[in-house]
Amino acid sequence: MLSSCQPAGESSPSTSEVRLTVFTRDTLASADTLFITGSTAQLGGWNGRGLAFKRDLENPLRWTLQFVAEDSAFAYKLTLGDWSQEAKLEEGIAFRDLGGWESMDTTLHALSFGLAERVNDGQVSGFLTVVDAPVDPAGIIPSRKMWVWMPYDLKHTELTGPVDVLLMSGGQNCIDPAQSTFGVDWAVDEAIL
Repeated sequence: MLSSCQPAGESSPSTSEVRLTVFTRDTLASADTLFITGSTAQLGGWNGRGLAFKRDLENPLRWTLQFVAEDSAFAYKLTLGDWSQEAKLEEGIAFRDLGGWESMDTTLHALSFGLAERVNDGQVSGFLTVVDAPVDPAGIIPSRKMWVWMPYDLKHTELTGPVDVLLMSGGQNCIDPAQSTFGVDWAVDEAIL
């Protein structure tokens, strides 16, 4: 015998049903509609206008959406129908993709809507020294600035063996990644000097 706390006449939710609730900081205009857009065809393939949320008539700050996910995982964002009105969320890093999955049940808080802004949220993870690269004796290759990244604790370590050092010039790795670091290239998004 099976028993359920589900009210009579209501079907139990699918195991792949996604439930999202969004609270906006301010009441949106009556002509506005909140959308989820994302990495799957079901979510519009990042077209800015995937599936529409339903506005709560009793609480104009609350929007809800339920759908059966066609994929087990997806990336998504919220908009008011196009990318000029992307949601800046309280959760996660502002304007970054969120990760979703089947059977997800979550609440998000939209702080504002507008064009995405670049948000730098980094940290220095080592010592950076800037030096001039060696001069080409033939004079063909101009000397450029060389960035030397060393581990944070290098100055406090007794040097008894090799240490990890990253040499970069113009934001590019100076070492051929095919012949070093197991073929993995390094990159720096931005350095504040």
